[in-house]
Amino acid sequence: MAVLWGQAVAGESPEHVKGATTVNTAQAMRLHELGAMFIDIRTRREWNWGHVEGAHHLGLKSTFALLYHDGFMDRKTPVVIYGSGTHRIRAAFASYLAVLWGYEKVFYFREGYFSWLAFDLPVVMRSDKQ
Repeated sequence: MAVLWGQAVAGESPEHVKGATTVNTAQAMRLHELGAMFIDIRTRREWNWGHVEGAHHLGLKSTFALLYHDGFMDRKTPVVIYGSGTHRIRAAFASYLAVLWGYEKVFYFREGYFSWLAFDLPVVMRSDKQ
């Protein structure tokens, strides 16, 4: 499988995205504690099932392109981009786009939401909203 961002196995996301910093779950947790902006690129349906506490939903196929527009967000803001996990390539592609669009501190959280959930880190679940 040819990939623009690094090595990948078919069915698996690349380990690195050129211009972004790949972070594991512990590193993502530290960035969360420091106030980095988390961007969830999954579908609205997946987001509604549960997401990282404090994250913003910018679905890759829907609203993620807002990051392209000047003035939407300061391009120096640290952003942590995540999807479901290592079995999907969307977070890698979104991280690549953020770097391409001039964001200076892009963190590619490759392990994604299900790893965050497995570590019992702060989430908002559908039952929390009822």
